[in-house]
Amino acid sequence: MKAVIKGIILNTEETDSESWIKNLSNLFKTVGKENKDWTFSHQNQFLLIIDAIQAFEFGLLIKSSLLSTKGLDVKIAIGIGELDDTNDQILDYTGEALKNCTSQFNELKKSNFAVKTSNEKINQQVKTVVDLVMFITNHWTDKMAEYYKIAFINQQLNQKELAKLLHLKSQSTISSILKRAAYEEILQAIVFIRIRIEKLHNEEN
Repeated sequence: MKAVIKGIILNTEETDSESWIKNLSNLFKTVGKENKDWTFSHQNQFLLIIDAIQAFEFGLLIKSSLLSTKGLDVKIAIGIGELDDTNDQILDYTGEALKNCTSQFNELKKSNFAVKTSNEKINQQVKTVVDLVMFITNHWTDKMAEYYKIAFINQQLNQKELAKLLHLKSQSTISSILKRAAYEEILQAIVFIRIRIEKLHNEEN
C-alpha cells in the first residue's frame, strides 16, 4: 500500500525559493529518486510517493521544514491506497492512492493538511487526530518547527546530545522548545495514525 503526497507551498513570493527547494529536495532524496518517486511542478507544488505507513510523519517533516523558514507554510493532501507505478515517471502513475490524493487536495480549504483512504471510518478517526496536530503546528514558531524536525530525524539521540548537535549551551533550551511544540504528543499522534493505516493494510491483504 502506497501514499501519494501532494503539496502546495504558500507565501513563496516572500522568500528565496532556492533555499526551500534545496531543503525539500534533500528531504525527498531520503525516500527515493527525483521524477520516479518525487517531483516539483508549477514552481511551488510537489508530488511524492512513499510507503503509506510513513506518510503522515513524513508530511509533518515537510511541514516543519517549510515552517522553519519564516513566512512559509504548506497545504498537504495525502492519498492512501494501491498504486500502479510500473512507469518510470511519477506523473504517469495511476491508481487509488493518486485518486484519493487528488480529490482530497481539491477539497483543501480551511484545513492545510488532510489524509484520505478508501475506508470512511478510518478517514474520520485520522481526521480528528490530524486536525488536533494542525492546531498545534499552526502555533509553532520557526524555531519550534526547526527543533521538531531535527529531534524527529535524530530520535536515537537524547536531549543532551541534541543540544550538542544544535550547538546549544544547555539541554534545557531544546527541552523547553520541544515541550512548547508538543513534540511528545505529536509522536503519540503519529503512532495512532500508523496503527490505523496498518490495520487498513492488513484488512485489504
